[in-house]
Amino acid sequence: MYVKKGALFLSNVSLAKLETLYSKETNAKAKIRLQCAILRKKGKSQPFISEVTGKPVMSVSNTLRRFERFGVNGCLGSTISNLVLPTLI
Repeated sequence: MYVKKGALFLSNVSLAKLETLYSKETNAKAKIRLQCAILRKKGKSQPFISEVTGKPVMSVSNTLRRFERFGVNGCLGSTISNLVLPTLI
């Protein structure tokens, strides 16, 4: 699935807001997630983000899709209770 980039990615959140969250974040994993979002907001490709963060392209893609689906707050919590998991029938 294609993840929007540039101004279209997280269109309701400014780059400045993401950078502020990044500077205040203390959790290392959350900082990497925010770095992915910041780079995507700047229009960078997923392979480029993967290179910068040292994470596989698929992990970067999954992180960016979670940001699109759950927003910034839904991706920074350290507990899985923040995510709404689909029910399997």
